[in-house]
Amino acid sequence: IEGIYGGYTGVGGKTVLPHQASAKLDLRLVPGQTAAETIAQLETQLAAKPAPAPAPAPAPVVAAPVQPVVADDTLQRTLILAQKFIDETKADAEAEASRLVADAEAQARKVQADSELRLREEIARLESNRSHLSHEVETMARQIETERERIRTALAEMIIWVDGNLQTQGGADARSSQGSPVTNILDGQKPAVGAGGVTEIDATVSAQPEASGSLPL
Repeated sequence: IEGIYGGYTGVGGKTVLPHQASAKLDLRLVPGQTAAETIAQLETQLAAKPAPAPAPAPAPVVAAPVQPVVADDTLQRTLILAQKFIDETKADAEAEASRLVADAEAQARKVQADSELRLREEIARLESNRSHLSHEVETMARQIETERERIRTALAEMIIWVDGNLQTQGGADARSSQGSPVTNILDGQKPAVGAGGVTEIDATVSAQPEASGSLPL
């Protein structure tokens, strides 16, 4: 079968049912066959019009299960319960979220208060240390100034003492240069009689240095 056609195939469209159908056949001949014989056999076969196959029995119709009829008041109560459950769930979620936020804020305030308290304590400790150090510095300054005054006084007394000893030593040197009445008679010497009966004594005049004082401290 090369092609089948039927009904209206021209330009445009028509809504009528086709009353005939045509087909284009291609018959291939084998050795010993003729075209006229083959076409005659085909026409005989088509004219016989075999009985159509019996139509298949219709499938049994299975009835759908009957759905129970829900009354309007039952449906209304179900919807009300569902909405109530949704509202309660939403309220619980909002309450939990509010509680979590409040706990977080309280924890943050506590941490901030602890930090501020530690900071104030540290500042107070540093201020105490500063005051203590300032007092120590002032005490050391007063001690240094007292020690400086004591050293100045000691140096002044030392200078006065040195000046007095130098003056005393200078006077002693002057007296020793004029002669001393103190004489040391040599051991074993005999007095010699000079002219006019004057006894001459060979004596060595020695000037005894005065005792030195002590250095005041």
